[in-house]
Amino acid sequence: MVRRTNRARTAASKTAEQLLQFGVNFSQNLVSNSTRESETSAVVLDSPPGTTLGLAVAFNTNDPAHSKPNGDDTQLSHHECKGYSHVGMSYYTNGAVRGIHFATPPNQGVSYLFGDPGLVVEERGSFWLAYVYTLAISDATWNAAPKQSDGCVSYSDLYNNVTVDRGCITSVRIPKDGSAAIDMTSNGGAICFSGLGGEIDGGALYRSAATANIYTAWWNVTRGKIEVFKNGVQLGLPFSIVTDGGYTMVNHPIFASSKPTATKDELPRYDEQKNTWTTAQLTGSGTYSEDEVTLKGTTTTIRHIGYTAETFTENGLNYLYFFYSTKKDSSGIKRLQGATCTFVGASTHDCNVLGSGITPGNASAFLPALAAVSVSGGSYHPWLSYWTDNVNPAGTVQMVMARVDRVTGSMTRYPVGGVETPCPRGLSGTPDYWGDYDTLSIVSQGSSQPSLVRYLTDSTASTCQVNAGNPQHISAIVGNGAL
Repeated sequence: MVRRTNRARTAASKTAEQLLQFGVNFSQNLVSNSTRESETSAVVLDSPPGTTLGLAVAFNTNDPAHSKPNGDDTQLSHHECKGYSHVGMSYYTNGAVRGIHFATPPNQGVSYLFGDPGLVVEERGSFWLAYVYTLAISDATWNAAPKQSDGCVSYSDLYNNVTVDRGCITSVRIPKDGSAAIDMTSNGGAICFSGLGGEIDGGALYRSAATANIYTAWWNVTRGKIEVFKNGVQLGLPFSIVTDGGYTMVNHPIFASSKPTATKDELPRYDEQKNTWTTAQLTGSGTYSEDEVTLKGTTTTIRHIGYTAETFTENGLNYLYFFYSTKKDSSGIKRLQGATCTFVGASTHDCNVLGSGITPGNASAFLPALAAVSVSGGSYHPWLSYWTDNVNPAGTVQMVMARVDRVTGSMTRYPVGGVETPCPRGLSGTPDYWGDYDTLSIVSQGSSQPSLVRYLTDSTASTCQVNAGNPQHISAIVGNGAL
Protein backbone atom coordinates (compact mmCIF):
# COMPACT_ATOMS: atom_id res chain seq x y z
CA MET A 1 0.00 0.00 0.00
CA VAL A 2 1.34 3.45 -0.87
CA ARG A 3 1.88 5.94 1.91
CA ARG A 4 -0.61 8.68 2.76
CA THR A 5 0.30 12.34 2.27
CA ASN A 6 -0.94 15.64 3.66
CA ARG A 7 -3.83 17.07 1.67
CA ALA A 8 -2.35 20.11 -0.04
CA ARG A 9 -4.84 22.78 -1.08
CA THR A 10 -2.60 24.67 -3.51
CA ALA A 11 -1.46 23.68 -6.97
CA ALA A 12 1.57 21.43 -6.73
CA SER A 13 3.15 18.38 -8.28
CA LYS A 14 3.61 15.22 -6.26
CA THR A 15 5.34 11.96 -7.16
CA ALA A 16 3.91 8.89 -8.82
CA GLU A 17 4.98 6.75 -5.85
CA GLN A 18 2.59 8.64 -3.60
CA LEU A 19 -0.35 7.76 -5.82
CA LEU A 20 0.30 4.72 -7.96
CA GLN A 21 -0.50 1.26 -6.64
CA PHE A 22 -0.35 -0.97 -9.74
CA GLY A 23 -1.43 -1.33 -13.38
CA VAL A 24 -3.64 -3.97 -15.02
CA ASN A 25 -4.07 -5.23 -18.58
CA PHE A 26 -7.78 -5.18 -19.45
CA SER A 27 -7.84 -6.19 -23.10
CA GLN A 28 -4.65 -7.44 -24.75
CA ASN A 29 -5.13 -11.12 -25.66
CA LEU A 30 -8.26 -11.21 -23.48
CA VAL A 31 -10.98 -10.43 -26.06
CA SER A 32 -11.57 -13.00 -28.76
CA ASN A 33 -11.14 -11.90 -32.37
CA SER A 34 -9.73 -8.48 -31.53
CA THR A 35 -6.21 -7.14 -31.98
CA ARG A 36 -6.85 -3.46 -31.20
CA GLU A 37 -8.88 -1.86 -28.38
CA SER A 38 -9.43 1.75 -27.29
CA GLU A 39 -11.97 4.23 -25.82
CA THR A 40 -13.57 3.21 -22.52
CA SER A 41 -16.71 3.34 -20.42
CA ALA A 42 -16.46 1.62 -17.05
CA VAL A 43 -18.36 0.67 -13.88
CA VAL A 44 -17.58 -0.86 -10.51
CA LEU A 45 -19.28 -4.09 -9.44
CA ASP A 46 -20.45 -3.30 -5.90
CA SER A 47 -22.48 -5.37 -3.45
CA PRO A 48 -23.66 -3.51 -1.42
CA PRO A 49 -22.85 -0.01 -2.72
CA GLY A 50 -19.39 1.02 -1.57
CA THR A 51 -18.16 -2.58 -1.30
CA THR A 52 -16.44 -3.23 -4.61
CA LEU A 53 -16.13 -6.88 -5.62
CA GLY A 54 -15.21 -6.41 -9.27
CA LEU A 55 -14.78 -4.09 -12.25
CA ALA A 56 -16.11 -3.92 -15.81
CA VAL A 57 -15.08 -1.81 -18.79
CA ALA A 58 -16.50 -1.59 -22.32
CA PHE A 59 -14.38 -0.44 -25.26
CA ASN A 60 -14.00 -0.29 -29.01
CA THR A 61 -12.45 -3.30 -30.75
CA ASN A 62 -11.56 -4.33 -34.25
CA ASP A 63 -12.85 -7.55 -35.84
CA PRO A 64 -10.36 -9.44 -38.05
CA ALA A 65 -12.85 -12.27 -38.64
CA HIS A 66 -15.04 -9.81 -40.55
CA SER A 67 -12.18 -8.06 -42.41
CA LYS A 68 -10.90 -9.00 -45.85
CA PRO A 69 -8.44 -9.96 -47.16
CA ASN A 70 -7.08 -12.30 -44.47
CA GLY A 71 -8.34 -10.30 -41.52
CA ASP A 72 -5.88 -7.48 -42.24
CA ASP A 73 -7.34 -4.05 -41.39
CA THR A 74 -4.07 -2.12 -41.46
CA GLN A 75 -4.40 -1.05 -45.10
CA LEU A 76 -6.74 1.57 -46.54
CA SER A 77 -7.69 -0.98 -49.23
CA HIS A 78 -9.22 -3.52 -46.82
CA HIS A 79 -12.94 -4.41 -46.75
CA GLU A 80 -15.29 -4.91 -43.80
CA CYS A 81 -18.14 -7.41 -43.87
CA LYS A 82 -21.66 -7.87 -42.51
CA GLY A 83 -21.59 -8.87 -38.86
CA TYR A 84 -18.54 -6.73 -38.03
CA SER A 85 -18.46 -5.69 -34.36
CA HIS A 86 -16.46 -2.79 -32.91
CA VAL A 87 -17.50 -3.38 -29.28
CA GLY A 88 -16.17 -5.55 -26.45
CA MET A 89 -16.04 -5.67 -22.67
CA SER A 90 -13.71 -6.98 -19.98
CA TYR A 91 -14.58 -7.70 -16.37
CA TYR A 92 -12.54 -8.42 -13.26
CA THR A 93 -13.96 -10.91 -10.74
CA ASN A 94 -12.47 -13.70 -8.66
CA GLY A 95 -8.94 -12.40 -9.20
CA ALA A 96 -9.00 -12.63 -13.01
CA VAL A 97 -9.74 -10.35 -15.97
CA ARG A 98 -11.83 -11.95 -18.74
CA GLY A 99 -13.17 -10.52 -21.98
CA ILE A 100 -16.18 -10.63 -24.31
CA HIS A 101 -16.44 -9.57 -27.96
CA PHE A 102 -20.09 -8.86 -28.71
CA ALA A 103 -21.68 -10.22 -31.86
CA THR A 104 -24.14 -8.26 -33.97
CA PRO A 105 -27.49 -8.98 -32.28
CA PRO A 106 -29.94 -11.17 -34.24
CA ASN A 107 -33.43 -9.99 -35.20
CA GLN A 108 -32.69 -6.34 -34.42
CA GLY A 109 -32.35 -5.05 -37.97
CA VAL A 110 -28.65 -4.16 -37.79
CA SER A 111 -25.67 -5.45 -39.79
CA TYR A 112 -22.66 -3.72 -38.20
CA LEU A 113 -21.77 -2.54 -34.66
CA PHE A 114 -19.84 0.73 -34.87
CA GLY A 115 -18.68 1.16 -31.26
CA ASP A 116 -18.56 4.33 -29.09
CA PRO A 117 -19.26 2.31 -25.93
CA GLY A 118 -21.42 3.15 -22.95
CA LEU A 119 -21.77 0.93 -19.86
CA VAL A 120 -24.05 0.82 -16.79
CA VAL A 121 -24.77 -1.96 -14.31
CA GLU A 122 -27.44 -3.03 -11.84
CA GLU A 123 -27.37 -5.58 -9.05
CA ARG A 124 -29.67 -8.58 -9.51
CA GLY A 125 -29.31 -10.88 -6.49
CA SER A 126 -26.65 -13.45 -7.41
CA PHE A 127 -25.32 -11.50 -10.39
CA TRP A 128 -24.78 -8.06 -11.86
CA LEU A 129 -26.54 -7.20 -15.10
CA ALA A 130 -24.37 -4.97 -17.29
CA TYR A 131 -25.83 -2.99 -20.19
CA VAL A 132 -23.48 -2.08 -23.05
CA TYR A 133 -24.29 0.57 -25.66
CA THR A 134 -22.90 0.84 -29.20
CA LEU A 135 -23.63 2.67 -32.43
CA ALA A 136 -24.82 0.50 -35.33
CA ILE A 137 -25.64 0.45 -39.04
CA SER A 138 -29.13 -0.75 -39.98
CA ASP A 139 -29.75 -3.63 -42.41
CA ALA A 140 -31.41 -1.24 -44.85
CA THR A 141 -28.42 1.12 -44.90
CA TRP A 142 -25.94 -1.76 -45.13
CA ASN A 143 -27.83 -3.43 -47.95
CA ALA A 144 -27.85 -0.19 -49.93
CA ALA A 145 -24.10 0.37 -49.52
CA PRO A 146 -21.86 -0.35 -52.56
CA LYS A 147 -20.33 -3.82 -52.28
CA GLN A 148 -17.02 -5.23 -53.41
CA SER A 149 -16.72 -8.57 -55.23
CA ASP A 150 -16.41 -10.37 -51.86
CA GLY A 151 -19.78 -8.95 -50.72
CA CYS A 152 -18.17 -6.59 -48.20
CA VAL A 153 -17.89 -2.79 -48.06
CA SER A 154 -14.62 -0.97 -48.70
CA TYR A 155 -13.12 0.83 -45.73
CA SER A 156 -13.26 4.11 -47.65
CA ASP A 157 -16.97 3.73 -48.44
CA LEU A 158 -17.75 2.63 -44.88
CA TYR A 159 -16.33 5.78 -43.30
CA ASN A 160 -17.24 8.26 -46.02
CA ASN A 161 -20.46 7.07 -47.67
CA VAL A 162 -22.34 4.84 -45.18
CA THR A 163 -24.55 6.41 -42.49
CA VAL A 164 -24.44 5.17 -38.90
CA ASP A 165 -28.15 5.29 -38.09
CA ARG A 166 -28.95 3.06 -35.08
CA GLY A 167 -28.04 2.60 -31.44
CA CYS A 168 -28.03 -0.78 -29.68
CA ILE A 169 -27.94 -1.88 -26.05
CA THR A 170 -26.95 -5.43 -25.20
CA SER A 171 -26.62 -7.09 -21.80
CA VAL A 172 -24.29 -9.39 -19.87
CA ARG A 173 -24.83 -11.36 -16.68
CA ILE A 174 -21.76 -11.28 -14.42
CA PRO A 175 -22.12 -13.85 -11.60
CA LYS A 176 -21.05 -12.82 -8.13
CA ASP A 177 -19.56 -16.27 -7.51
CA GLY A 178 -16.71 -15.46 -9.91
CA SER A 179 -17.80 -17.79 -12.69
CA ALA A 180 -17.74 -16.70 -16.32
CA ALA A 181 -20.12 -13.98 -17.49
CA ILE A 182 -23.01 -14.83 -19.81
CA ASP A 183 -23.38 -12.71 -22.94
CA MET A 184 -27.13 -12.23 -23.50
CA THR A 185 -26.81 -10.68 -26.99
CA SER A 186 -28.08 -13.77 -28.84
CA ASN A 187 -30.63 -14.69 -26.15
CA GLY A 188 -33.06 -11.79 -26.35
CA GLY A 189 -30.82 -9.49 -24.32
CA ALA A 190 -30.33 -6.75 -26.92
CA ILE A 191 -32.44 -3.95 -28.39
CA CYS A 192 -31.66 -1.57 -31.25
CA PHE A 193 -33.51 1.65 -32.01
CA SER A 194 -33.44 4.86 -34.05
CA GLY A 195 -34.51 8.46 -33.56
CA LEU A 196 -35.23 11.36 -35.88
CA GLY A 197 -33.21 9.85 -38.72
CA GLY A 198 -29.91 10.78 -40.28
CA GLU A 199 -26.33 10.17 -39.18
CA ILE A 200 -25.67 9.72 -35.47
CA ASP A 201 -22.44 9.72 -33.46
CA GLY A 202 -21.25 9.27 -29.91
CA GLY A 203 -23.45 7.91 -27.21
CA ALA A 204 -23.93 7.83 -23.47
CA LEU A 205 -25.76 5.50 -21.14
CA TYR A 206 -27.28 6.16 -17.70
CA ARG A 207 -29.29 3.98 -15.31
CA SER A 208 -31.64 5.64 -12.83
CA ALA A 209 -31.23 4.09 -9.39
CA ALA A 210 -34.71 5.38 -8.46
CA THR A 211 -36.63 3.82 -11.37
CA ALA A 212 -34.18 1.37 -13.03
CA ASN A 213 -34.88 3.13 -16.34
CA ILE A 214 -32.03 3.02 -18.86
CA TYR A 215 -31.34 6.33 -20.65
CA THR A 216 -29.40 6.69 -23.88
CA ALA A 217 -28.18 9.89 -25.54
CA TRP A 218 -26.48 10.49 -28.88
CA TRP A 219 -25.59 13.31 -31.23
CA ASN A 220 -27.67 13.53 -34.41
CA VAL A 221 -25.03 14.91 -36.76
CA THR A 222 -27.43 15.48 -39.65
CA ARG A 223 -29.89 17.56 -37.62
CA GLY A 224 -27.47 19.14 -35.18
CA LYS A 225 -29.43 17.90 -32.17
CA ILE A 226 -28.95 15.74 -29.09
CA GLU A 227 -31.48 12.90 -28.87
CA VAL A 228 -32.32 11.09 -25.62
CA PHE A 229 -34.17 7.80 -25.11
CA LYS A 230 -35.71 6.06 -22.11
CA ASN A 231 -35.60 2.27 -22.47
CA GLY A 232 -35.24 2.73 -26.23
CA VAL A 233 -38.19 5.16 -26.56
CA GLN A 234 -37.38 8.72 -27.60
CA LEU A 235 -37.96 11.57 -25.15
CA GLY A 236 -38.45 15.24 -25.94
CA LEU A 237 -35.35 17.05 -27.16
CA PRO A 238 -33.27 18.28 -24.18
CA PHE A 239 -31.77 21.19 -26.10
CA SER A 240 -34.88 22.24 -28.05
CA ILE A 241 -34.99 25.70 -26.44
CA VAL A 242 -31.36 26.40 -27.25
CA THR A 243 -31.58 24.89 -30.74
CA ASP A 244 -34.63 27.00 -31.57
CA GLY A 245 -32.52 30.01 -30.63
CA GLY A 246 -30.13 29.23 -33.44
CA TYR A 247 -27.56 26.90 -31.84
CA THR A 248 -26.44 23.62 -33.39
CA MET A 249 -25.09 20.74 -31.28
CA VAL A 250 -21.66 19.66 -32.52
CA ASN A 251 -20.28 16.90 -30.29
CA HIS A 252 -20.97 13.84 -28.15
CA PRO A 253 -23.37 14.13 -25.20
CA ILE A 254 -22.44 12.81 -21.78
CA PHE A 255 -24.45 11.85 -18.72
CA ALA A 256 -23.23 12.78 -15.26
CA SER A 257 -24.28 10.62 -12.34
CA SER A 258 -27.30 12.58 -11.11
CA LYS A 259 -29.13 12.74 -14.41
CA PRO A 260 -28.01 15.78 -16.38
CA THR A 261 -27.06 15.39 -19.99
CA ALA A 262 -24.35 17.79 -21.06
CA THR A 263 -22.43 19.21 -23.92
CA LYS A 264 -20.07 22.14 -23.46
CA ASP A 265 -21.94 25.29 -22.32
CA GLU A 266 -25.40 23.71 -21.90
CA LEU A 267 -26.77 21.42 -19.18
CA PRO A 268 -30.36 20.18 -19.37
CA ARG A 269 -31.71 18.17 -16.44
CA TYR A 270 -34.52 15.64 -16.80
CA ASP A 271 -37.32 15.24 -14.21
CA GLU A 272 -38.39 11.57 -14.32
CA GLN A 273 -41.68 12.23 -12.54
CA LYS A 274 -42.74 15.15 -14.73
CA ASN A 275 -41.08 13.94 -17.95
CA THR A 276 -39.69 17.44 -18.54
CA TRP A 277 -36.32 19.05 -19.25
CA THR A 278 -34.87 22.12 -17.58
CA THR A 279 -32.00 23.77 -19.48
CA ALA A 280 -29.22 25.65 -17.70
CA GLN A 281 -26.32 27.45 -19.32
CA LEU A 282 -22.81 27.18 -17.90
CA THR A 283 -22.37 30.95 -17.87
CA GLY A 284 -18.89 32.39 -17.68
CA SER A 285 -17.29 29.05 -18.39
CA GLY A 286 -15.08 30.16 -21.27
CA THR A 287 -14.72 28.84 -24.79
CA TYR A 288 -14.58 25.15 -25.67
CA SER A 289 -12.79 23.93 -28.80
CA GLU A 290 -12.93 20.42 -30.24
CA ASP A 291 -9.85 20.67 -32.45
CA GLU A 292 -7.16 18.02 -32.09
CA VAL A 293 -4.14 18.23 -29.83
CA THR A 294 -0.77 18.50 -31.57
CA LEU A 295 1.95 17.00 -29.38
CA LYS A 296 4.74 19.45 -28.58
CA GLY A 297 7.69 19.35 -30.95
CA THR A 298 5.94 17.00 -33.41
CA THR A 299 3.28 16.88 -36.10
CA THR A 300 1.43 14.06 -34.27
CA THR A 301 -2.20 15.00 -33.67
CA ILE A 302 -4.70 13.25 -31.40
CA ARG A 303 -8.42 13.91 -31.36
CA HIS A 304 -10.70 13.73 -28.31
CA ILE A 305 -14.19 14.89 -27.35
CA GLY A 306 -12.44 17.06 -24.77
CA TYR A 307 -14.82 17.28 -21.81
CA THR A 308 -15.81 15.31 -18.73
CA ALA A 309 -18.30 15.78 -15.89
CA GLU A 310 -19.14 14.40 -12.46
CA THR A 311 -21.92 15.10 -9.97
CA PHE A 312 -22.52 14.29 -6.33
CA THR A 313 -25.07 15.19 -3.65
CA GLU A 314 -24.32 16.72 -0.25
CA ASN A 315 -26.76 18.28 2.23
CA GLY A 316 -29.61 18.18 -0.27
CA LEU A 317 -27.67 19.97 -3.02
CA ASN A 318 -26.46 18.53 -6.32
CA TYR A 319 -22.97 19.63 -7.35
CA LEU A 320 -21.62 19.42 -10.88
CA TYR A 321 -17.94 19.66 -11.82
CA PHE A 322 -17.10 19.99 -15.49
CA PHE A 323 -13.73 20.22 -17.31
CA TYR A 324 -13.40 21.04 -21.01
CA SER A 325 -10.72 21.62 -23.63
CA THR A 326 -9.87 25.24 -24.40
CA LYS A 327 -8.91 26.75 -27.72
CA LYS A 328 -5.26 26.43 -28.71
CA ASP A 329 -3.14 29.35 -27.61
CA SER A 330 -0.53 31.07 -29.82
CA SER A 331 1.91 28.23 -29.05
CA GLY A 332 -0.60 25.54 -30.03
CA ILE A 333 -1.22 24.45 -26.42
CA LYS A 334 -4.67 23.18 -25.38
CA ARG A 335 -5.54 23.23 -21.69
CA LEU A 336 -8.38 21.85 -19.58
CA GLN A 337 -10.57 24.42 -17.79
CA GLY A 338 -12.93 23.62 -14.92
CA ALA A 339 -16.39 24.96 -14.08
CA THR A 340 -18.92 24.09 -11.40
CA CYS A 341 -22.68 24.37 -10.87
CA THR A 342 -24.90 23.90 -7.83
CA PHE A 343 -28.51 22.72 -8.19
CA VAL A 344 -31.54 22.79 -5.92
CA GLY A 345 -33.90 20.25 -7.42
CA ALA A 346 -34.04 20.96 -11.14
CA SER A 347 -33.13 24.64 -10.78
CA THR A 348 -29.66 26.03 -11.22
CA HIS A 349 -28.50 27.79 -8.07
CA ASP A 350 -25.09 28.94 -9.31
CA CYS A 351 -22.63 28.26 -12.15
CA ASN A 352 -19.06 29.55 -12.12
CA VAL A 353 -15.73 29.00 -13.78
CA LEU A 354 -13.07 27.67 -11.42
CA GLY A 355 -10.44 30.42 -11.50
CA SER A 356 -7.51 28.16 -10.61
CA GLY A 357 -9.09 25.09 -12.15
CA ILE A 358 -6.98 25.02 -15.30
CA THR A 359 -4.09 22.79 -16.29
CA PRO A 360 -0.58 24.32 -16.59
CA GLY A 361 0.04 26.64 -19.51
CA ASN A 362 3.30 25.04 -20.62
CA ALA A 363 1.76 21.86 -22.06
CA SER A 364 -1.37 20.44 -23.64
CA ALA A 365 -3.79 18.35 -21.58
CA PHE A 366 -6.24 15.99 -23.27
CA LEU A 367 -8.50 12.93 -22.96
CA PRO A 368 -9.81 13.99 -19.52
CA ALA A 369 -11.77 11.78 -17.11
CA LEU A 370 -13.27 13.06 -13.85
CA ALA A 371 -14.64 11.39 -10.70
CA ALA A 372 -15.44 12.45 -7.13
CA VAL A 373 -14.15 10.51 -4.12
CA SER A 374 -15.58 10.28 -0.61
CA VAL A 375 -13.18 9.06 2.09
CA SER A 376 -14.79 7.44 5.15
CA GLY A 377 -18.17 8.82 4.12
CA GLY A 378 -16.92 12.41 4.25
CA SER A 379 -17.18 15.25 1.75
CA TYR A 380 -16.51 14.50 -1.90
CA HIS A 381 -13.28 15.55 -3.59
CA PRO A 382 -13.06 15.75 -7.39
CA TRP A 383 -10.15 14.04 -9.15
CA LEU A 384 -9.24 14.96 -12.72
CA SER A 385 -7.12 12.64 -14.86
CA TYR A 386 -5.63 13.52 -18.24
CA TRP A 387 -2.70 12.99 -20.60
CA THR A 388 -0.04 15.71 -20.88
CA ASP A 389 2.82 16.22 -23.34
CA ASN A 390 4.91 18.03 -20.72
CA VAL A 391 7.59 15.32 -20.93
CA ASN A 392 10.65 14.37 -22.97
CA PRO A 393 11.36 13.18 -25.57
CA ALA A 394 8.97 15.04 -27.89
CA GLY A 395 6.04 12.92 -28.97
CA THR A 396 5.66 11.14 -25.65
CA VAL A 397 2.91 11.67 -23.07
CA GLN A 398 2.32 11.00 -19.39
CA MET A 399 -0.82 10.38 -17.37
CA VAL A 400 -1.60 12.88 -14.60
CA MET A 401 -4.11 12.50 -11.79
CA ALA A 402 -4.99 15.73 -10.00
CA ARG A 403 -6.96 16.32 -6.83
CA VAL A 404 -9.15 19.41 -7.40
CA ASP A 405 -9.98 21.94 -4.71
CA ARG A 406 -13.77 22.35 -4.74
CA VAL A 407 -13.71 26.12 -4.16
CA THR A 408 -10.77 27.43 -6.18
CA GLY A 409 -10.20 24.55 -8.58
CA SER A 410 -6.47 24.47 -7.77
CA MET A 411 -4.94 21.07 -8.47
CA THR A 412 -2.53 18.84 -6.58
CA ARG A 413 -1.05 16.96 -9.51
CA TYR A 414 0.38 13.45 -9.45
CA PRO A 415 2.26 12.53 -12.66
CA VAL A 416 1.82 8.76 -12.92
CA GLY A 417 4.72 6.46 -13.76
CA GLY A 418 6.70 6.56 -16.99
CA VAL A 419 5.89 7.93 -20.41
CA GLU A 420 4.53 6.33 -23.56
CA THR A 421 4.39 7.20 -27.23
CA PRO A 422 0.81 7.37 -28.55
CA CYS A 423 0.08 5.35 -31.66
CA PRO A 424 -2.99 7.03 -33.22
CA ARG A 425 -4.78 5.36 -36.08
CA GLY A 426 -4.41 7.49 -39.20
CA LEU A 427 -6.31 5.69 -41.96
CA SER A 428 -8.87 7.80 -43.81
CA GLY A 429 -12.12 8.04 -41.82
CA THR A 430 -10.40 7.66 -38.45
CA PRO A 431 -7.65 10.33 -38.46
CA ASP A 432 -5.63 10.80 -35.30
CA TYR A 433 -7.68 8.23 -33.38
CA TRP A 434 -6.33 7.01 -30.02
CA GLY A 435 -9.75 6.70 -28.39
CA ASP A 436 -12.13 9.65 -28.03
CA TYR A 437 -12.80 9.34 -24.27
CA ASP A 438 -11.91 7.29 -21.18
CA THR A 439 -13.16 6.65 -17.65
CA LEU A 440 -12.02 7.19 -14.07
CA SER A 441 -13.79 4.84 -11.62
CA ILE A 442 -13.87 4.79 -7.82
CA VAL A 443 -13.38 1.49 -5.99
CA SER A 444 -14.83 1.19 -2.46
CA GLN A 445 -16.43 4.63 -2.52
CA GLY A 446 -16.94 6.01 1.01
CA SER A 447 -14.45 3.65 2.65
CA SER A 448 -11.27 4.67 4.48
CA GLN A 449 -9.17 3.58 1.47
CA PRO A 450 -10.99 4.21 -1.83
CA SER A 451 -9.01 3.59 -5.00
CA LEU A 452 -8.88 5.44 -8.32
CA VAL A 453 -9.03 3.23 -11.43
CA ARG A 454 -8.09 5.11 -14.61
CA TYR A 455 -8.65 3.25 -17.89
CA LEU A 456 -6.51 4.31 -20.85
CA THR A 457 -5.27 3.39 -24.30
CA ASP A 458 -1.91 1.63 -23.97
CA SER A 459 0.47 1.63 -26.95
CA THR A 460 3.51 0.17 -25.18
CA ALA A 461 3.17 -3.44 -26.37
CA SER A 462 5.35 -2.97 -29.47
CA THR A 463 6.69 -0.39 -31.90
CA CYS A 464 3.94 1.77 -33.41
CA GLN A 465 2.68 0.66 -36.81
CA VAL A 466 2.20 4.11 -38.28
CA ASN A 467 -1.33 4.87 -39.60
CA ALA A 468 -2.63 1.41 -38.68
CA GLY A 469 -2.95 2.37 -35.00
CA ASN A 470 -1.24 -0.76 -33.71
CA PRO A 471 -0.69 -1.32 -30.87
CA GLN A 472 -3.73 -0.03 -28.99
CA HIS A 473 -4.99 -1.91 -25.95
CA ILE A 474 -6.80 -1.10 -22.70
CA SER A 475 -4.90 -0.89 -19.44
CA ALA A 476 -5.88 0.53 -16.06
CA ILE A 477 -3.76 2.23 -13.46
CA VAL A 478 -4.87 2.04 -9.85
CA GLY A 479 -4.14 4.81 -7.37
CA ASN A 480 -4.78 5.86 -3.80
CA GLY A 481 -8.00 7.88 -3.64
CA ALA A 482 -7.47 8.75 0.03
CA LEU A 483 -4.70 11.25 -0.67
